[in-house]
Amino acid sequence: MPFMPEETLKTKYCFDASAFINGWRLHYKPRSFPSMWDHVGEMMKKGLIVVAEEVSKEIGAGTDDLVSWFKQYKSFVIPINQEQLDIASSIVNKYPSLSEYKSSKVYSADIFVVAIAKIHKYTVVTYEKPDGNAVKPKIPILCKEHFVECCDLATFFEKESLIFDIKT
Repeated sequence: MPFMPEETLKTKYCFDASAFINGWRLHYKPRSFPSMWDHVGEMMKKGLIVVAEEVSKEIGAGTDDLVSWFKQYKSFVIPINQEQLDIASSIVNKYPSLSEYKSSKVYSADIFVVAIAKIHKYTVVTYEKPDGNAVKPKIPILCKEHFVECCDLATFFEKESLIFDIKT
């Protein structure tokens, strides 16, 4: 195999909103894990973590400090394009309920997260479990169907060999 710069060998990730929202609000609160969120931000700046436009909208609908933290990385959001729309359309054709907006939620990020990951061969990071149903599957099921790797935030840390030390 020819020599390739380290940066090109790194796995790249497409984060679902749940990775940010559950990580920030429930599992890795920034007051206790500031260096972790700094590192996630740096990975976004380097293009190692990307975010779908619809994920940005979902995060932006919040009212906590995640919204203000995320705003500084908004320029790293991937806008919707035709290639994403083609994949998203094929997913919605198979699972029409994934495009139904029956709640106050006016975005549908899951299909775009999977589309971006499929197009670029990224790994999806999500807190969704491989459940749902045959009518409305969750991200891990969609990833499996589209041959996209998927993991949760803790597994992402392990894959990246990230260790966050405790300081007292």
